[in-house]
Amino acid sequence: MSTIARGLRNVYRNPLRSALMVGVLAVSIALSLIMLTVNGAFGNRLDQIRADVGTDVVMRPAGSFGFEGGGQPLQDTDVTKVETLPHVVGVERTVLARYTGDTLLSAIEPGSLGQRFGGGGGGSPPGGGASAANFRIPITITGTDSTGSLPVFGGGQAQVASGRALAEGDSNSDVAVVGQALADKNGLAVGSSIDLGAPVQVVGIFSSGQQFGDNAIFMPLESVRSLFDLPGEVSSATVQVDSVDSVAGVADAIKSTLGADKVDVVTSTDTFQRISGSLVDAQDSSRIGMIAGFAASAAVILFSIVLVVRQRLREIGVLKAIGAANRQVAVQFGLETLAVSVTAAVIAALVTFPAAQRVANALVSQPTGPEGGPRGFGVALGPNAAGGLLGNVDVAVSPQVFLYALALAVGLAILASVVPAWYAARVKPAEVLRRE
Repeated sequence: MSTIARGLRNVYRNPLRSALMVGVLAVSIALSLIMLTVNGAFGNRLDQIRADVGTDVVMRPAGSFGFEGGGQPLQDTDVTKVETLPHVVGVERTVLARYTGDTLLSAIEPGSLGQRFGGGGGGSPPGGGASAANFRIPITITGTDSTGSLPVFGGGQAQVASGRALAEGDSNSDVAVVGQALADKNGLAVGSSIDLGAPVQVVGIFSSGQQFGDNAIFMPLESVRSLFDLPGEVSSATVQVDSVDSVAGVADAIKSTLGADKVDVVTSTDTFQRISGSLVDAQDSSRIGMIAGFAASAAVILFSIVLVVRQRLREIGVLKAIGAANRQVAVQFGLETLAVSVTAAVIAALVTFPAAQRVANALVSQPTGPEGGPRGFGVALGPNAAGGLLGNVDVAVSPQVFLYALALAVGLAILASVVPAWYAARVKPAEVLRRE
């Protein structure tokens, strides 16, 4: 007990020296704890992004994107081949059609952009023959065998505002879920009937948060095929894979099975890498900072204890002269170091709470863009669509940080106790006292 009391009492023998040691050590430990906390937050956010992106593989006809580009449409026979591949647990098909009739009015006015890209400004409107002044933005009709989710072409997920979404029992029914802007333009409501070559009942109204997305209709896959004479066609398909590790292999298998000249394949891994690039870089930086903080803490405590022990060689000699064992000397200095380290660690832990979030914000450079992308289309929308999934990195500093701080303090004290033990073993009391 005398050794313990003497070791703790010695901390206050030189308050200025002890305060300087505590201050410098607290900065080093705080850096370690902040970077440790931020690194964990980055890892959690990467896991969340990976889960949001999912394990889907999107395949489209080679050279096409929706209505754009060229190439030949995929067929049900192609989807059947893909369904039999290893690690494939399901495939959702979509087929796109354009409504250009006179029964429904488009919710979007062409404007100068529509005239330009639709054929104005020197070109011919789509379909030829009509003047640019009469050109109208077509209504997008998506046939899908998916139930529940409504991926909007152009970005985002549609949310049903009234009525219901498509259900499993609708597979051969002429029913539709209509965009809010299109419904408002044409005075449609749940229960209304629209003429798409055959009477189609409106069972739901959805909102996508964008005018282009709301100028659309969702229907069962087979209904769209029948109404627009698209037997067996597939505009795109979302292949659901059993695990993240299997995504790349399934993508390669699809290209090999159907032919790279027939199908374009985009994986969720591509999206994950595009979204998470800045976050991975920030995580690497935080890991380096954490290691640097640990190294700095060890260097500070070792350098400080070497100076202290060298200044107190006479004390070590006297202790040994009156019968103190090397172990007792090492314990005394170890307790002094432990008291300093624990004090610094507590201060560092308190600093971690307000500082960790600011450090995380500084390390992450977040792009901006629309919220996510649709299944079947959004995987290929580029960095802007991906940016929304990055979101904010929320650093939750848990009470466990005090346990980390305590563990670090004890570890540093144990490490530092090696120095006085080594000095004590070398000191010969007679030589020290003779020099004094």
